[in-house]
Amino acid sequence: MARKAPRARRRRGNMSAMMEGRGVARKRGVAQEASSLHPNAGKITGVICGLRIEDIEHPLMRKIRSMSKLVGELAKGRPRHPARLDRQDGQGGFMIRTGRLCAPLIATAACGPATPPAAPYTPRVRAVTVTTVPLLVKEAQGLYPFLRPAFAKGGVLEGKEVYAFSPSTITVVEGDTLQLTLINPEDDTHSFVLPDFAVALPGGTKTQATYIAKHAGIFPILCSIPSHLPMMSGQLVVLSASSMAGAATR
Repeated sequence: MARKAPRARRRRGNMSAMMEGRGVARKRGVAQEASSLHPNAGKITGVICGLRIEDIEHPLMRKIRSMSKLVGELAKGRPRHPARLDRQDGQGGFMIRTGRLCAPLIATAACGPATPPAAPYTPRVRAVTVTTVPLLVKEAQGLYPFLRPAFAKGGVLEGKEVYAFSPSTITVVEGDTLQLTLINPEDDTHSFVLPDFAVALPGGTKTQATYIAKHAGIFPILCSIPSHLPMMSGQLVVLSASSMAGAATR
């Protein structure tokens, strides 16, 4: 037959269980308190991490940014009493449960280290060589028999010849200076024409020219000889300087 534990031992066991239960209840109360914001927490306004708190639609993200604002203000030494942070913009203050709530949210609410502004793009000089290239021309009719009917009256290339610029696309950044070398190795005359720039290219010549890309955008390059249009064309792509801020140049 099992012996009953002495009354004093049973009493100490009951008290231990009671204290343990109170500890669990206290922890639950702390968790509930830490997970709740004061009703006036929604009055927190201002800009944090480049975002205006009152414009954030996602509820959880708005709470996180609100806490980040509070932590940042407290870190700056703004007065509070004891859980009140007096704002200095004349719109009153807000109240929020601090202490247990602030600590675990500091890591999630912080913006992280400030990113220094990107260095502005520095315009550079770019050397570009463009060569005129004959593709489908009358001199090639013996090599390509299909060209005879194409160049004949009523043919698909009547009054035309097909030439190209190589390369046909030039990409620069706003503010860049192009040092152009324009080569026309054949005997036909061409030209290199932009909306605000034109260079004649006589046959068998190499021409040097300078062009400054003043505005961002995509601009057509044409040869102005009527019999070479519209086939002999290209484009100048000018990227905006702001899009290249902080980019390394070579």
